[in-house]
This record gives sequence, C-alpha cells and structure tokens, in this order.
Amino acid sequence: MKIPWRKHAFKKKQEEKQICIPETALNLVKQAECAICLPHELTILECDCIVKAMRSYTQNSNADFLFIKEDIRTKLSIHSAFDLNNFIFDHVYAAPVSECLLTHEPSGNSLYWDGDDKFCSISGTRQFCRTAYPHDHEILWYYYLHATLNEFEDEEELEAYFIQLTKL
Repeated sequence: MKIPWRKHAFKKKQEEKQICIPETALNLVKQAECAICLPHELTILECDCIVKAMRSYTQNSNADFLFIKEDIRTKLSIHSAFDLNNFIFDHVYAAPVSECLLTHEPSGNSLYWDGDDKFCSISGTRQFCRTAYPHDHEILWYYYLHATLNEFEDEEELEAYFIQLTKL
C-alpha cells in the first residue's frame, strides 16, 4: 500500500488513468460548494453523521428526502440513522443495482450511489459536508481507499474517482 496521497502526485495520475464517472455524479459535484467521495456501502456511523447534518437544516427531528432510482421517485421522511441505514439496504443495494440519488429537499444536499459499486458521493453546502465529515482531505482519502480496496480493485482507479468526486 502506498503512503497517503500527496496533492502533487494526483495531478499526474489523474491525467493518465481513464475512468468513467456518470454525468449525474459529475454535475452534482460541479454544482455543489463541497463534495466528498465515500465508499459505496455506508455504515450506521456514516448514516448517523449524514442524518445529523441534514437535521441542521430543519426545525423538526425529521429529514425529508426525495429518492430516485431508475426514474422512480419516492418521497420519504428519515427520523434516525437506523431509518436511513435500513432504507439504503432495502432500496439502494437491492437488485437491480443502478444509479441512485437521495436528495434532502429543503437544502438540496444529496447522496449519490453509482451503479458499479465504486462510490457514494455526498454533495451540497460546505456546512453539510463539514458537519457530516469534519475530516481533512488526507483522512478522507485514506478512509475511502481502505474501505473500498480489495483484490478486485485498482488503487489508481480509486484515486481517480476520489480526485474527481471530492471538492472541499
């Protein structure tokens, strides 16, 4: 395994490695103040951080979302990290696996999962991203790499995803 990344090393690798990131994901990152590339499968701890960050935009204990998968739109209200975690397992990871978007309607902050199990990206305001993930760039990269890397994954490809989908 490599030493945690250095910004100057990534610029060169990004140009060399060709990856395919869905246009929806790239547009979400481009339009957002802040974005963070995360492993495709979120843990209950990550769900808790995301729900708390979403709640900072509302006066009540619920967070209202719009979920989109294969042109099917579903409105839902999330009360806790357990609700979000269960919803993700029942709908995002359920067959057929495809692109999914979960948008917090009041704020426009989003979670996006690609259809190839490579990443989940959160995007939106700087407040949302920093509340959900108050870690520096190097820690986030190290976490994404270790949570995603296995014998079937290419480390350079994962670096390219992280570079293009993280904007702090």
